[in-house]
Amino acid sequence: MWFFEYIVRPNKPEKDHDAMARLTGKTAIVTGAAQGIGAVYAKALAQEGAKVCLSDILDTAPAVDAIREAGGDAIGMETDVTDMDACQAMVAETVSAFGAADIMVTNAALFAALKRRSFLEIDGDEWDKVMSINTRGVFNCVKAAAPEMKKKGYG
Repeated sequence: MWFFEYIVRPNKPEKDHDAMARLTGKTAIVTGAAQGIGAVYAKALAQEGAKVCLSDILDTAPAVDAIREAGGDAIGMETDVTDMDACQAMVAETVSAFGAADIMVTNAALFAALKRRSFLEIDGDEWDKVMSINTRGVFNCVKAAAPEMKKKGYG
């Protein structure tokens, strides 16, 4: 609840959130984090004390830089969530950089770039692409992170 409250009410005094540091010592991976809500998730996690891996097929450098400039600890990497090997590499690089992967935010999705049309006008190729990113991508990320989380007994 605290996380969504922060996003919905971003003008709430920051000292309330800074004093919490609920995620100090934790590491989060956020997919689709180069811009939009993914970048906001990553920033909020960092503000709560988490070390954050920002992952996207787009350049994450501006979002990573913003977190670092605010005093947070973040890395960025290019990851295609439809590729299981890429997802496993994302988790491995996060663990190598920060020593853990405690939180997985599977935010990568295809929707804004889609042409708005009726269901009857969507072709099979477009459907497959959306399902590959929005559904298979979640599966790949969770499956890649699960062994690391299972070792610790949480995640």
